[in-house]
Amino acid sequence: MKKQIFVYDQNMSFNHLLKRFYSKHFVIESYTMKRKTLPDNGKNYEAAFFMIISLEDFHFFMKSATLFKNLFVITSVKLFEFQISSIMSDNIVIFDFNDDVKKDIIRELDFQLKLKKLL
Repeated sequence: MKKQIFVYDQNMSFNHLLKRFYSKHFVIESYTMKRKTLPDNGKNYEAAFFMIISLEDFHFFMKSATLFKNLFVITSVKLFEFQISSIMSDNIVIFDFNDDVKKDIIRELDFQLKLKKLL
């Protein structure tokens, strides 16, 4: 049985990348702010990925982050990165993939997923 991961991504670009490279390893549930409720039960997910680019994204992350045991945050907004890292440092990995090429992103994701024993 495949592990489930949760992906919050308003513009769906990171979601598509994860599905392309990791769908053979995971069942990927996509989520955007169009759905107004929090995930049903974060305990069912092995990991959660949050793409945070706006204040609305940040607020949603802060409301739902405690539902997940392994958190991966992608943001290029330094203020969000600072606030998230100061609040939760143990179970979170923060990425800034602003200028990285796809193969570097996948390499870093592979490394972090293996480190967390998810791959």
